[in-house]
Amino acid sequence: MRITRIKPYSIASPVTDWTMVKIETDDPDVFGWGECSLPSKPRGVLGAIADLEKLILGADPTDTEWIWQRI
Repeated sequence: MRITRIKPYSIASPVTDWTMVKIETDDPDVFGWGECSLPSKPRGVLGAIADLEKLILGADPTDTEWIWQRI
């Protein structure tokens, strides 16, 4: 199983801007969700996600230690 895509979703709210992140694998039944925010800087978050995606595409999603060290 390998990571095939990281898809961010921006969500604006009156309190802060949120970004939800879906991590997809080559198994359509296995995916993960995460969230992050940087108040007033949603484009910065999207840029960081794009940069990190390059580092972990193709990685084994169960090898969390390798992913952590890579990013």
